[in-house]
Amino acid sequence: MTQVYTGRLLRVDLSCGETSVVSVDQDLLNAYLLGSGLAARYLLDALAEGRLPDDPLDPGNTLYVFNGLLTGTLAPTGCRSSWCARAPLTGIWSESNVGGHWGAELRFSGY
Repeated sequence: MTQVYTGRLLRVDLSCGETSVVSVDQDLLNAYLLGSGLAARYLLDALAEGRLPDDPLDPGNTLYVFNGLLTGTLAPTGCRSSWCARAPLTGIWSESNVGGHWGAELRFSGY
């Protein structure tokens, strides 16, 4: 099997059209196992540090898109990716799970 995780994330800022590659600490990966777990950690950190606007519908909020450990493999449900953000209803957490080729293609591109 190919390497499951490349050790990097792609950060995209749609307001100015810039992208950057972000390295992720191996300890975070071991603790949260990619997918929704790592997205929740990133959201929690952003909320605690005050880096997100108070209004969940503000265009400056962050959308986290993470693959799971099995995305892009032949495992059952290996086509899923998680899309996570601050919820408009609760102001805390919202998550959607998406299938198809998108998650696998993201993984195969090295992110």
